[in-house]
Amino acid sequence: MEEFFNSIKASFTNTTLEFETINIKVNSSEWIETHKELKDEFNLKFFSWLSAIDWDNEVSIGEAPKESVSPSFEIITCLSDVSNNNLVTISTTINLSLIHISEPTRLRRI
Repeated sequence: MEEFFNSIKASFTNTTLEFETINIKVNSSEWIETHKELKDEFNLKFFSWLSAIDWDNEVSIGEAPKESVSPSFEIITCLSDVSNNNLVTISTTINLSLIHISEPTRLRRI
């Protein structure tokens, strides 16, 4: 795992290893290219899951974040190699001011 982690870290600057999972944070402009490179260069061909977190200081359900956050979406995916246990998550943050949300969708969020 450490050798695999070091090879990925050499290609992606913002990379960490936690709980046997490699985590890569990228700018949204690098999102697609990062996935292509991981698939082609590192044989991570199995797309396991995609999730999104809607970060906001005011929430209608649950508890608000303990520290102030910039309203944004954090998009996370998980890729793996089907022949071993190498898991890699890729995340990016999209500022809500850059997203056009239609009026009906915006009203559902309120």
